This record gives sequence, structure tokens and C-alpha cells, in this order.
Amino acid sequence: MSFDNCYGGAHNRNALEFDKPAFQFDQLCGTGTIKELPALNLKKSNGEPGVLDFSVDKTLYLCADNKGDDKGTQLFRAGYKAMNEERYKDAEKSFKELLKVDQQQYGKDSKEVASTYQFLGQACEKDKRYDAAKTYYKEGADISAKAKSEDPFNTGIYLHNVAKMDVQLKDWKAAAKSYEATIKILDSNAVHPASENARMMETTKALTDYADVINKLGRNDDAKKALERKDQIEKQYYHPDK
Repeated sequence: MSFDNCYGGAHNRNALEFDKPAFQFDQLCGTGTIKELPALNLKKSNGEPGVLDFSVDKTLYLCADNKGDDKGTQLFRAGYKAMNEERYKDAEKSFKELLKVDQQQYGKDSKEVASTYQFLGQACEKDKRYDAAKTYYKEGADISAKAKSEDPFNTGIYLHNVAKMDVQLKDWKAAAKSYEATIKILDSNAVHPASENARMMETTKALTDYADVINKLGRNDDAKKALERKDQIEKQYYHPDK
């Protein structure tokens, strides 16, 4: 299953560059090739970068019954369509089948498998099954850390998703540890000559959320340092010569 140029690069559907235009299949149920669709962005429903927004115009469904597609593409289409229709358990079922296809095609420790775990996590998160979502996100992060040719920033994003589930579960100590692991990776990649806006935003959002969590734990000085680091990254990004 090829998703070349999906998520904005000469990669595939697993190169999660979240500020890029999302995708649609030609003629919706057509050839299965992917083209950019500026109106549909990869973002959370609250406008933050980080995950697919499945709440888009329902006319943009990807049809799951195109017999010309390979099995993996059909499963991805079915999962995407189910997410749009808020049938999250059906989406999880499709993505589980996709996971098996990816494991066989790319290997169990591949970046393709890591990203499919993220789709599984998103289905459970939308369904408010945060424990299950965390398990999927964590598995994806662990695999991403081992995957060859994986962008380390993707691993940081996956860990950020784990931290967000800890927050949903109100496990502040676990959330603090998850955010610390997240920031260790994101911070080292936030400002770079090749960096894009989404990298900076993902990092500063993680630092802001981390500060909120450790304030709840009474670590006010550490929270202050995290926010100072956020400000520093923003200054480096917007004013690199100063």
C-alpha cells in the first residue's frame, strides 16, 4: 500500500508532518493516488497540530469499496470513513486489520506499523477509552524509537499523545514522566534550519502542558522553567538572528 506524498513529503502515510495539507484520493473513489487538499488539515478538533482531524466535511469520505485497491488501502479507507462517521469501534477494527497488513508488509518494528498504532490510539481517544488509547500510543512510540529511517520528531509526537492520555486519566505523576520523555525529543528538534512551524508549535504546546501538570504536583519552580524554555524556543524560531 503506497501513500507517497501523503502528509506532505516524499515519504508515505507514516511521515506525520502535521502542518502539511492533508489528502484525498483522486475523484474520491478513483485511482487511489493521493493529492494535496489545502482545505483539510491535519490537526486536532481544537485547532492544535498533532493528529488527524476526522471531523471534516462528510463529502470527503474515502470510499472503502474500491475493488481496485490493495487490502491495506481498503482498510485505511474504511477506518477513515468510520472515524468521520464517529463509528470509533468500527474504525478500531479496520485499523487493527490494517496493522496486520503493515506488520506483514513492512515488519513489526517499522515506522508504518508505528503510525498505524497512532490511528488505533486516535479511534480509542475519540471513543473516550483513554486507557486503550494510551496503550496503542505507547506501543507506537516504542516501535517508532526503533524504526529505521524514522524521523525522531515523530517519536516525540507519539510520546506527546501518551502524555495527553495520562492527563485525561488524571494520573499526574505518570503525565509528568511522559511529558519529560516527550520534551527530551521534541526540544532537540524544535528549532532547526529545516524546521517547520508545526515542530515549534508541538514543542511549545508540550512545554505548556507539562508546566500545567507539574504545577498540579507542586513543582512550581520547574513549571516556571518549562514556560521560560517555551518562550526561548519561540524567540529562537521567530527571531533566529537575535
